[in-house]
Amino acid sequence: MKARFALGMRLFVALAMFIATGCGSSSTKDEGFGAYKANLKQTYIDAMDALASANYPQAKKLFRELSGESRYVKYSVLAKLRLGDTMLAEGDYEAAEYVYDEFLQQYKGDPNEPYAHFRKCQTREEQVPGDWLILPPPESKDMTHARRAYVCLKDFLDLYSDSRFAPRAMQSYATLRGLLYRHERYVADYYWRHDRFDAVKGRVVGILQDYPEKMDEVLYERLVRSLAESKDLTEATRYYTDYSSRFPKGRYRGSLQTILDDLKREVPDGSEQDEDPQPAG
Repeated sequence: MKARFALGMRLFVALAMFIATGCGSSSTKDEGFGAYKANLKQTYIDAMDALASANYPQAKKLFRELSGESRYVKYSVLAKLRLGDTMLAEGDYEAAEYVYDEFLQQYKGDPNEPYAHFRKCQTREEQVPGDWLILPPPESKDMTHARRAYVCLKDFLDLYSDSRFAPRAMQSYATLRGLLYRHERYVADYYWRHDRFDAVKGRVVGILQDYPEKMDEVLYERLVRSLAESKDLTEATRYYTDYSSRFPKGRYRGSLQTILDDLKREVPDGSEQDEDPQPAG
């Protein structure tokens, strides 16, 4: 995920410099205040130069100074955002997320609100396990950051669907959705190999609920077989019916029907079925 962030960082820096330098101040008779604004502007430019050259300690120092200014809010607002950008660029993701959260709470309705929310999502996305050739696949790793980023991006798209950041957010959202599905599939496969049928049932039902478009014949076959192992005739029959409807010529229809027929002979009155089978966590 870091490579994608690095490619976009230069664009954000250039954009921020444009915001600072492209908006000329209105004339004022108060020369003292004019000098004060000019000093703030120069400090902001110096801070942006430090950020662009990866001098993060200096950039943070200057942005913190500016973010505390109260006489001229323009630069305090921008400096708050750039402070988060600096922390994100240097890899201090928790601190960056905290700063973006502060901005969103402090400056509700500000035109930069979508930007702050999107960058907040990126602080989470940058911590998602990457795909490296010599390491285990990312879906085998902890998905805490992936889930947090996924939720953040979903909220962003709900709130700012017309934002210029929406296309990038949608792309990241789709990538994370695929990763989270592959993780659930990876865990379900592990449980299947170790005959942990209750756990298989929970994971596959979760996939059916959260990623219905990903349900294939293998998952249905494992779900019905796992329910049969639990002697849950009602649920096994229900998911077999669903499978038959989605795959009228499914290759497992015959073998699963045989399993259900055998189960009916074992539990004709359903007395051995689970009363309320729940998905595994």
